[in-house]
Amino acid sequence: LIEMTRKRTEESLRKKMMSSCSYCNGKGSVKSNETLAAHLIRDCIKEATLDHHKSKSLVVYCHPQLAEYFAEEDREAVDYLEQESQAELVIKADPNLHPEDYEIFCKDS
Repeated sequence: LIEMTRKRTEESLRKKMMSSCSYCNGKGSVKSNETLAAHLIRDCIKEATLDHHKSKSLVVYCHPQLAEYFAEEDREAVDYLEQESQAELVIKADPNLHPEDYEIFCKDS
């Protein structure tokens, strides 16, 4: 018996006609604000507790949607972070950032 397989040699029609989403990069989903907040808090604690960063404050640049989430829905997380790291947390919105991206800077006051 001869077994035949159909091998696709060209891109699918969908790939030809559509481009990847600029937010999810073609995954079809982005992380929720709750998930992003947990990642950000964990990364801030790591950054604040590094020996060479005995900073007075952390400045976080994030997408406006996440900044609004911290301001309105998860202020307790900010308070927790400030207590754990013994540093002030300043969250600034940057509309140029991808919703899943954020930048953390240590600042000596």
